[in-house]
Amino acid sequence: MTVLHALALSLMPVLATSAVSTASASGRTVQAGPGTTVVAGPGTVVQAGTGRTVEAGPGLRQGVWQTFGVLDGLAGIEVLGLAQDRDGVLWVGTRGGLCRYDGRTFTTFTTRDGLPHDRIGRVLVDRDGHVWFGSQGGLTRYDGVTFTTYTTADGLGHNGVFALYEDRRKNLWFGVVDWASRTGFGVTRYDGESFTTFTQADGLGVEGVTAITEDREGNLWFGGLSRDGNGDLSGVVSLYDGSTFT
Repeated sequence: MTVLHALALSLMPVLATSAVSTASASGRTVQAGPGTTVVAGPGTVVQAGTGRTVEAGPGLRQGVWQTFGVLDGLAGIEVLGLAQDRDGVLWVGTRGGLCRYDGRTFTTFTTRDGLPHDRIGRVLVDRDGHVWFGSQGGLTRYDGVTFTTYTTADGLGHNGVFALYEDRRKNLWFGVVDWASRTGFGVTRYDGESFTTFTQADGLGVEGVTAITEDREGNLWFGGLSRDGNGDLSGVVSLYDGSTFT
């Protein structure tokens, strides 16, 4: 569950389901280039601070919806990422830091607690229970005790990390985007040992990857923006089957 540019955090006690329909489409298929692979550096590890914990306010109730804002303890009015861990705790990425909501309190982590940047984008909880999040300061993992941040010094293609996704093989994929200039630098795969970055030079059809998912066949889909000959941005979807990009 991810919220883009929401003005608050809303909770609903029921889960809505939706169906996604697909239509036959053709695109340009090219052999995928090898990408640029580098051995991952150790990252910068810091002891995580305790954060600032406040009792959650009552929020605003509208029917089945309950909306939390800054006055209720949320770190910022713009929610950029959202994920739930195995204990049911919600992790919220905002412009004011990373928030942890346990149903009673909000705990906010900022640069004072070891974050590389206070504007947190996408948030992901991997199968091992680690919390990953992207910012303009790199890719960060939280293990409950420490923050480990990977940057260009450790092999990232760019320090701006946007979309996050863990595939069935436990590889972590993320889009690298300069948030300020809206310039994309492709998509990076992290296998726990190395970073491999694919760009348009490798056949990727997307310049700035802002969404990633995997279908039932194991194909990866990258959505985002690319520039045309006039420099204008347009939406693009690219399919990666492990050997080709379409």
